[in-house]
Order: sequence, then C-alpha cells, then structure tokens
Amino acid sequence: MTTTSFPGSPTVPARVLVVDDITRNLQVVGTLLRHAGYEVMPATSDAEALEGAQEQVPDLILLDLMMPDMDGLEVCRRLKADPVLKAIPVIFLTASNEMEHLVNGFEVGAVDYITKPFNAPELLARVRTHLELKRARGTIVRYGLELSRLNEEKNEFMGIAAHDLRNPLSAIKGYTEMMVEDAEALEHHELEENGRKVLE
Repeated sequence: MTTTSFPGSPTVPARVLVVDDITRNLQVVGTLLRHAGYEVMPATSDAEALEGAQEQVPDLILLDLMMPDMDGLEVCRRLKADPVLKAIPVIFLTASNEMEHLVNGFEVGAVDYITKPFNAPELLARVRTHLELKRARGTIVRYGLELSRLNEEKNEFMGIAAHDLRNPLSAIKGYTEMMVEDAEALEHHELEENGRKVLE
C-alpha cells in the first residue's frame, strides 16, 4: 500500500496525530495507520493533543469531534490559532448522530470528516489524499518563495546594470551630440578621434 512520506523522502513516513478519548478507537485507528506505513501519535485528551502537536508537529490530525473535557471544535480552533500548526489538515472522526456539528467543524478549519464506525479503505484514502494535498500546497509555497527570490535578484541585477551603463552611455551621447552639432567645424582628424572615443 502506498503512503505519503515527508519531508520529500520515501524513507520518512508522514506523522499522523490521532485524538480520541476512547482507547480502543485509538488502538484500531493507530494499528491501521501503522500497517499503512504512517507514524502515529496517539492522544486521549485535548491537552495531550495540543501539547503533542506543539512538541512534535504532525503532518495530519485525526480528531474526535466529541470528547468529555474540550470538544474537537475547540481543539481545532486552538490548533488553527497557532501559526505553526494552522496549516495542518484536520479530519474529524464523528459518530453518525453528530453530523449536525460538522458545519461548525468546517467553520473552525477542518478539511474533512470520517464517520464512526469507519470503513478502513475510506479512512486510508482520505488520509492519503489530504497528505498529498498538503504536500502539493507546500511545493507551491516553496516555488512561490523561490520565484520571489529570483525576481528580487533580477531587479537588483537590472539596477546595477543600469547604473553601470549610465556613465558610458552619457559619454557616448555627449561625443555624438558634439560631432553632430559641430560636424562642419570639426576637422577630419577630430571627427575620427571623437569616433574612436565613442567606440572605446
């Protein structure tokens, strides 16, 4: 089974933070993801999830929507408020009777949801898809930064070139104007001398 690897190396598995207050759910999802080649970070509470994400930034978060202390909506809201964590895709794990909460989930920044009990191939497909989208966005950002850097270098080069050309062009213009204005008065050797200066 093909998995998404980060950062840019097939030997580095993507890291998935799985947050669920029910240990059995964590075990099932964690085992599935590990068998698919992912690194799994389990968390059984909101505090553990937030602390774990800050200590070791995951590539994707599977977040239980309903938890006893702080619900998944608030956890997601706090993740998205953190400049380091806000770009991490969050997928909610939700029971079918919690579907009405999903609108709020998307409003606070979730990218997708999976209903419990989940279908294993569907879960893996959604995880893979969002990891690939995250990687693609990262590539676009890197290319954008590289283009900006190259554009700045080009502008700097053009500024230097324009400055370096200004003095020779001024001299050429001056000699040419003098030759045009005084053409009749200048002797042949003077015209030839000014012509050589233009060519220097």
